[in-house]
Amino acid sequence: MTSPDSSASSGLEQLSLALQQPAVVGLIVSALAILVTTRLLSGDASSSQNGAWKPPTPPYWLPYFGHAPQLLMSYSTYLFQLCRVHSEGVFTLSVFGKNHTFVGNRSLARRLLAGKSPVAEQSWFSLFLLKNVFGLPSKDVAALDKILKDKSFKAEHFSVEDATDVMLKHIKTNIVDLVTFNSNPADQMDWERVADADVVTTEDDQRFMEVDLMELSRTFVARTANAAIFGTDFVENFPEFWQLLWMFDKGVFWLATKFPSWIPLSKVQRAKAARRRLISQAYEFHAALDKFVAGDDSDPRWQDFENVSPLVLKRAALFREHGVSLEGRAAHDVALAWDLNAMTDTLVFWLLYELCRDPVLLEQVREEIAPFIDAVQPENEFHLAVWVPPRIEKLDIQGLLNRCRLFQSALAETVRRYSAGWSTRRLDQELVVEGDGPEGKTRLKKGYVHVPAELYNLDPERFAEPLEWKAGRHTDSGSMEDSFSTGDGVVIERDDAFITREITLFVAILISLYDIRPPKDGRWTNASVVSSIPARTPGQPVKVWIKRRNLRVEKS
Repeated sequence: MTSPDSSASSGLEQLSLALQQPAVVGLIVSALAILVTTRLLSGDASSSQNGAWKPPTPPYWLPYFGHAPQLLMSYSTYLFQLCRVHSEGVFTLSVFGKNHTFVGNRSLARRLLAGKSPVAEQSWFSLFLLKNVFGLPSKDVAALDKILKDKSFKAEHFSVEDATDVMLKHIKTNIVDLVTFNSNPADQMDWERVADADVVTTEDDQRFMEVDLMELSRTFVARTANAAIFGTDFVENFPEFWQLLWMFDKGVFWLATKFPSWIPLSKVQRAKAARRRLISQAYEFHAALDKFVAGDDSDPRWQDFENVSPLVLKRAALFREHGVSLEGRAAHDVALAWDLNAMTDTLVFWLLYELCRDPVLLEQVREEIAPFIDAVQPENEFHLAVWVPPRIEKLDIQGLLNRCRLFQSALAETVRRYSAGWSTRRLDQELVVEGDGPEGKTRLKKGYVHVPAELYNLDPERFAEPLEWKAGRHTDSGSMEDSFSTGDGVVIERDDAFITREITLFVAILISLYDIRPPKDGRWTNASVVSSIPARTPGQPVKVWIKRRNLRVEKS
C-alpha cells in the first residue's frame, strides 16, 4: 500500500518536472499576464459626466466572464460586499461581456421601474424566463410575446377581494385538519405527510403532532390557497404538485442564468426533472379543460371546472384564441403557480416562526387580533364518541389589516427580512435617471439593470441591525411601505395588497386555533437563512410540536 507521504512526494516530483517544461512555463506566464492585465485595465471609478453621476465598475480578473464567478458562487454575499464598498448602492458589473447595473437606491429604482423608453418593456424578461426557466416551447414564443406586451394582461381577470373571499372559504374548510393526530401516514393529510408528522404524548398525557413547520405550513398554504385559483380538482388530482414546485424553485436562479447543461449541478438537474413533471400535470389539466369547454365532461377526475378562478379560465380562453399549444399553456401555469406560491407560502412560515418563538409577542398579537377573529368550539353532545371541529365564527379582514398595528408591523418586517424579490429591465441605450440624494442625476449604461429588493431591505444605513427581525420596526406605518417592493412576477403582477391579505388570513387563523411550541427540549431551532429568490428559506428543518388551542365553547 502506498503511504500518503509517498503519494504527496510523487505528486510534487511530477509538478516539478512539469514546471521544467518551457511550454508549461509559457502557458502559466501567459495566463498570469492575462489575469493581471485584465485586472489592471478592467473596472471604472465613479465619475460625473455632463452633470450626471456614473456608477462605478469594480475590476475583475477573467476576461469575458468578468464578475460572473462571484455572482454564481454567492450572488447575495457578493452584492452586499459591493454595497459596503460603494455606499451609493449603485454599481455596474460585467457578466459574459454584458453590462449589468445593480440598484439598491430605492428612489432611483422606483423611477427606473416606472420609466419609459429607452427602458425595454418588462415583458421581454417575462418571455425570457418563460423560455429558459419554465420550459415554454419555441413554437409558442411569438404568441406569448404578443400577449405579454398587452400591459393589462398581468393584472386582468384578477380581483384581490374576490380571490380573498374564495380563499377564506377553503381555509375554513381545511384549517381543522392542519394536524389530524393520526399516526399512520395513510390517514394523514398531504401536508402532514410531507412534514414527517408524528404523534407524541408528554408525561402529563398531552398530545402533540411533531412536524417540520416549514413543510407543513407552506404545503398547507399552497394546497388551500390554490384551490381558489386552479380549482379543487387540480389540488386533489395533483397532491405532489407543490413538492415538485419547491424542488423546482431551488433551481430557478440557475436556470435563469442559463447555466450550462453539461455541468452536472444536482440542483439544476433536479429542477429540470421537477419541471417536466409539473408541465406534464398542467398539460393534463388544460387538456381536460379543453374537453370540458367542448362539452365533454365524461372524465370523472375533472368534474368541478366551475370552481376554477376567472384568472385561469379567461387566460386559457385567451391562449386558445391565440393558438397557444397545450405545452405552452402548461408552461405558463407552472410560472403562474410559482408567482403565487414561491414567495408568499414561505413568508407565512417565517412569520409563524418569528411569532411563535416569542411567547410574549405571540400573546400580544393574539390579544390585538382577538376583536376581529372569533374561533369557537361547538358544544359536543356526544363527548368522546364524535369529534366536533372548531369553527371560525367571525373574521373581519379589514380590521386585521387596518387596526392591528403590531401584527401588520410584524408582517411587514417579515417581508423586509425574508423576501428576496428581483426586478430586471433592459436598457436599449444609455439612460439618465433623476434620483433623490447627493448623486442627483444618474447615468446608466446600455445593458441590463437589476433591482434586488434585499439591497435596500437589508441596508444598515436604512435599517438598524438589518439582519435582526424586530416586530415593532414598522408600527408607525403598519405596512410594507418602509421596505421595498416584492419584485416582478413572471406572468402576474405581485400585488402587495394580495400578499398582505393572504399572509394575514393564514397566520391570524393559524395562531388563533393552534399552539405551536418547540419540541420537548424546549429550544427553538435557530434557523440559518439561505439566500434564494423570491424568498429566503431556512437552512435546516424546524421541528415543532402543535396542538389545538382550548377555545370558547359555543352552546348549541
